[in-house]
Amino acid sequence: APQPAPEMAAAPPPLKMYYNSGDTGVVPPVALRQTLPPFPRDVVTAGTGVLEVIINETGGIESAAMRASISPRYDAIVLSAAKGWRYEPATVGGTPVKFRKIINISLKPGS
Repeated sequence: APQPAPEMAAAPPPLKMYYNSGDTGVVPPVALRQTLPPFPRDVVTAGTGVLEVIINETGGIESAAMRASISPRYDAIVLSAAKGWRYEPATVGGTPVKFRKIINISLKPGS
């Protein structure tokens, strides 16, 4: 008779480095301060960009990176401003976790 397979203990789910909006069971962070700086008119007149921020367990910004550039000068202004943003941290089961947030930035002429 074939031997029964040994019972495998269920491994706990691996801890993720960070969560994002597609993950189940995660309550996303709530922006307390997330203000985009005005752009200097001599830098760019219009454009779109994508900013990625990692929000840590205390609601601070752990890292920020432009995933799609608007202009080198405005990108630097946005990244500098993002360091001061604050959030209520994301949670999973009531426990604060790191969260990756994607922010689409759209600049329109005259805005």
